[in-house]
Amino acid sequence: MADPGARTIRWPSDRGGDGGDARAWRPKIPEQLAEHLDAVCDHVVKLARAGGVDGTAPWSLGEVGVFGSFPWDSYRAAAMSSASALETLGAGQIPIVGSRPMEWGSRRLQVREGLGVLLLLGMCWAAREDAIEGTVWPHVRDSQALGMFALGGLRPDVLFQQNGAGGLGAAPTALSKTLIRRAVVALGLRHALDCEGVHRWVLTLNLQFAIPVRAFRAGGLDWLRGVGRPQAIEYLLGEQALGGTSVASESLQKTWRCLREFVRGRRGLRETVEILKAHRWASGTDWEAMLGELQGARVLDDVPAVEIRPPLTRSDPLVSIGHDQADRWLVGLSVPPADSSAVPHDQLRLLVGGRCGRRAPRMRFIRGAASRVGLEVGGGRREGATNSR
Repeated sequence: MADPGARTIRWPSDRGGDGGDARAWRPKIPEQLAEHLDAVCDHVVKLARAGGVDGTAPWSLGEVGVFGSFPWDSYRAAAMSSASALETLGAGQIPIVGSRPMEWGSRRLQVREGLGVLLLLGMCWAAREDAIEGTVWPHVRDSQALGMFALGGLRPDVLFQQNGAGGLGAAPTALSKTLIRRAVVALGLRHALDCEGVHRWVLTLNLQFAIPVRAFRAGGLDWLRGVGRPQAIEYLLGEQALGGTSVASESLQKTWRCLREFVRGRRGLRETVEILKAHRWASGTDWEAMLGELQGARVLDDVPAVEIRPPLTRSDPLVSIGHDQADRWLVGLSVPPADSSAVPHDQLRLLVGGRCGRRAPRMRFIRGAASRVGLEVGGGRREGATNSR
């Protein structure tokens, strides 16, 4: 539905005359913009083919090294020349056509797909470099990558929503979402756009690069220990299925193993950095600086798997896992007051598995509200574990 207050864009007509109402005919994209979009899409497609991707199976931009070989010149030129096309689409979703659609497997990348690829690249770059969990869109909106659209004269409200007070909000507009969806589908990328119960648009961005640089500096050590990893990493490592379907990446699993071996002291900094140079997921990141910050950190074993036995259907206890400064995992157990439907506290058993669990001396005590809870470590039972509130 067209915005009544929006400016009507008039384009040069290829049917004679000086143009006309853009709503009455299909305008042709300016040749200069078409060339820049072609260059951006061509760069991405060439990297994908060089990485062994043919578009038949879901893939990610980072999987083929896009962020280590970012097409900045073409991106900048396309972003700065796209204002008219984006404002035209934003005003009424008017179809526009390009002169040179690009073949990608059985798919065709035309103008709106090209604009979507452009926007997706900018948003992913910004989210990868600057965003932290919970504040992705403000960082994307204010990034240098998205600022290039504004330098070309694009109104900011075309790509990001305005809030009720008239100021600029951070959420992407319907146009931005439409273009991103077209790009994701056209390229055959991994995405979460059809999944329920997740932040679909943010997760779709994160699936393209997996490891956010700024957030890794803050929490990467815990992630490598298995604590608090971002959803995208969990999905790409195959730890969880997305919408019932695995989106695991074997190449990211190799990159993650390399990082874990460094944190566990099995490889030195220089050796790790050299290995990562051959990993496309790791390209475009200063790993020497990033890992240098983690080099003096203490090494913990894998996060223990914790299971309550017998399983409870009501009044389930809450289990939390952390670690202390002495390199020991802390397993916290909070048991609600006993009632007729709950298993008596003295009959609960807490099974702690995983590598850490098999080394009982590395375990501290069970902390929680129960007065007496049995503890099993690595399948062997220890009665009467110490408890504290």
